[in-house]
Amino acid sequence: TDVMLGLIFGFLTSGGILLFWDSAASVLDPLRNSLKLLILTFVCLGINYFSANDSSMSGLLFGFVAGYIYLQDSENFDAGSGTWLCKILRVLLGMIIVFSVYSGLKILFNYFGFGSEQSQWYPLCRFIRYGAVGFSASFIAPKLFLHFNLVGTAKPDEE
Repeated sequence: TDVMLGLIFGFLTSGGILLFWDSAASVLDPLRNSLKLLILTFVCLGINYFSANDSSMSGLLFGFVAGYIYLQDSENFDAGSGTWLCKILRVLLGMIIVFSVYSGLKILFNYFGFGSEQSQWYPLCRFIRYGAVGFSASFIAPKLFLHFNLVGTAKPDEE
């Protein structure tokens, strides 16, 4: 039942995003980043309410969206640009970054005793670890791609 409910929820969420993305974006785009992050925080708290034992999905969502917000504010990142070699290098570099952040924080939290499921800090550390993974994938990796000229920037009229 949990898998079936997850599939139904995922389908409804995807359908809602496809149907209402443009109108939601027109409301959210003019808002300040701090207000966008506040809204995101409440969405993640809602996810944690329904899944209190696992904070990884809300952490990942928070990290991805926060990274996206700040990347859009600073660069017009164009993921479709570049040669096939550049795209392969981006995938490899991105995987290295994400794996390093995930593994590094897991090792660090385990070293201090927070990574164990018996620790009262485990859900928070899990949220932080997955949030950092999401942020590194949606902000840090694209910034490095731009720095190493592995990707271009979109022109303002292409957005």
